Amino acid sequence: MSGGLVETFMLQPRAETLAAIRDFFRRRRVLEVETPCLESAPVNDPHIEPITANGRYLRASPEFAMKRLLAAGSGDIYQLGKVFRGNEIGAWHNPEFTMLEWYRCGWDYRRLMTEADSLLHRLFESRRAMAQSEFFSYRELFDDVLGLDPWSEDEEALVAKARALGFTACGGRIAALDFLMDAVARERFPDDRLTFVHDYPPDQALLARVSGDIAERFEVYLGAVELINGYTELTDADECRGRFASDNRTLSGSGRPV
Repeated sequence: MSGGLVETFMLQPRAETLAAIRDFFRRRRVLEVETPCLESAPVNDPHIEPITANGRYLRASPEFAMKRLLAAGSGDIYQLGKVFRGNEIGAWHNPEFTMLEWYRCGWDYRRLMTEADSLLHRLFESRRAMAQSEFFSYRELFDDVLGLDPWSEDEEALVAKARALGFTACGGRIAALDFLMDAVARERFPDDRLTFVHDYPPDQALLARVSGDIAERFEVYLGAVELINGYTELTDADECRGRFASDNRTLSGSGRPV
């Protein structure tokens, strides 16, 4: 069978999935929007490689453009569209792929987890049998699978564990935690149900609100494949500015655009 035929057979399931997503949010009165693909500044996440186009940047996520709409009073919104990330060729997506992004005004991450669970079960219901979803905190998973507590372990111990598991080039705490989370997923998460991981360390917060020593963030996996990343939105302007400045120092230090 040729590759072209394989791709053709995926067209119908893809179309059905997009239609199901739109129906899901229409029933919940969430408005579909469309934002520009070209942006004047690159994404701030140091782990994402931007793609340039005539002096501008192809969006790696519609996040910031959608937040402008939220700030202008749009209410609950979602978007289905193309995003672009350099050096992303792998088993699960290419440098250009389709992303769903949605925002719920006034919701926290726990309420959003419930909606994410409902959405994914709606999308899988006609394609595969799914057991009831499981929910674990980041801390209990690391303790159970790796015997580590990311809140109390120093950087040296985390890096050593990552290197022992095969990440020989690991050079820092953040890289170690990212690799170890992947290792936990490969070791622990079944492929017949969704696994929700919540309550991350503060240095894994991204743009999530931090409450006490917990980042109010979650990720959803099917087997070892991450499907969704969500969180209670950071709305403290000073804290947000500080995180952007930290990201820019990291980007500048590696010779990348800020």
